[in-house]
Amino acid sequence: MKIQFSLGALLRFLLLPGGVLCVVWIGNLIRNEHLSFLDVTIIALSTLGVIGVAMLFRLPIFSFLGMYSSGLRLTSATLADMPEDADGRDYILYQHSFFSYQLGNFAEALRALEAIDIGNVPEAICPLVGLNRALILEALFRAREAEEALEGYDESDFTNRMYAQWQACLANAKAGLGLDLEEALSLVESAFTKNPSAKIATVMGHVLWRMEHHEAAFSWFSYALKRMPRRERHFKSYTLFLQGRLFRDLGDENSAMQFFNRALASAPSPECRELYKKNWNVSRRRRSMARG
Repeated sequence: MKIQFSLGALLRFLLLPGGVLCVVWIGNLIRNEHLSFLDVTIIALSTLGVIGVAMLFRLPIFSFLGMYSSGLRLTSATLADMPEDADGRDYILYQHSFFSYQLGNFAEALRALEAIDIGNVPEAICPLVGLNRALILEALFRAREAEEALEGYDESDFTNRMYAQWQACLANAKAGLGLDLEEALSLVESAFTKNPSAKIATVMGHVLWRMEHHEAAFSWFSYALKRMPRRERHFKSYTLFLQGRLFRDLGDENSAMQFFNRALASAPSPECRELYKKNWNVSRRRRSMARG
């Protein structure tokens, strides 16, 4: 049985004994007259203030720490009790979409994002909504729609790192379509220069594989897997899936199936696994038709 580490579970496990130890420690300080009741009051109020801030910023904290299940439970409960015209609902939908995507619930992520009233979203945030929509569509293997979702934006719409994400997303869509591969390579090379992340390395491998630079593609996939953050379960499984398809192109069916099975094992959700199974067979049929 594989044991999985959960930061949220660890924090909950440590919270009660930690709180008890703090109370005992403060009690001893009071008994020994190292602390006055005024000091204790200040400490208590400061602690409550820290807790209040943490509660206020729970969604960003969950996002930063990779506590996606906790974040999804919070956004689901909030949306269930929130009127559809309530202020702030679009922000909760945006976060709900993010947590759903990270957990491999892509259809739910897309539904939440499309429920956002774009007229209520600040103009500076609109490009990020479009970028996230494209990322979800790519996860659903709908590359054409992903490419269309990215149209109309340029470098002026993003920060430097987010523009790199836009370039990589567009390059990945083009690779998925097998079109404009030289342009896709230029896009992903520029993106990696700005943000040398494991996810962009995966896109580099995808583009190079589509260009039939198999050895270089395998090197980039391997590079990506070694550096992929633990919380990026979807992109890790996606990298393994692409490696499997690369080996299938080379005629090495045994290695292809090994990577495919690893992709299924590391996929974050049943929905993600079904998408891999469906598109694994589609890729084979398309190549057979091309040869015919």
